[in-house]
Amino acid sequence: MSIKKIFIVPRWAGTPSSDWYPWIVKQIGEKYPAVEVTVLSMPDPTTPTIQNWVSQLQASLPPPSDDILLVGHSVGNQAILRYLAGLEESSTGKYGAVLHVAGWFGVDKGKEWPTLLPWLEPFDTETAKSKAHKFHLLISDNDRFTSDYEGNKRIFEEKLGAHVSIIPGANHFNASEESAVLAMISTIL
Repeated sequence: MSIKKIFIVPRWAGTPSSDWYPWIVKQIGEKYPAVEVTVLSMPDPTTPTIQNWVSQLQASLPPPSDDILLVGHSVGNQAILRYLAGLEESSTGKYGAVLHVAGWFGVDKGKEWPTLLPWLEPFDTETAKSKAHKFHLLISDNDRFTSDYEGNKRIFEEKLGAHVSIIPGANHFNASEESAVLAMISTIL
């Protein structure tokens, strides 16, 4: 498997020009010039809805292919998983890999604001799992939204068979440069 395209789905309130996204595009371009990187612009990023974000992925992403890496940051992970869960059963292709950065299936008590609640509802993770060859998770030991990082790790391992890396002190991976994200993408490539 050789990755040729990377699609990044930003976090809540994230845009193609926020966080580490511009930096990672530049780094990948310099280190892997044959790999095309696209940071998606998501509708209403400050109030994302499952319907709008999954529809945007349906319109923006090519069909599953071994040479595509999907990268989601925070709620971007949930959008990717719900997109994968909604792919037709008859769809025989698979994405090469999915990288979850600050991924979650739940957040700490008291951190569930009303517009986040739909994203916490269960969905068909078995179908989502069947639509990619590999799943990777990068989480921190001090994320302000998911303090139970060991529990989060277990959920991703159990539901998706994810390879999990815990990065000390990375918070919610919102810095303008995130070397752990680059390192994981380089490993996947």
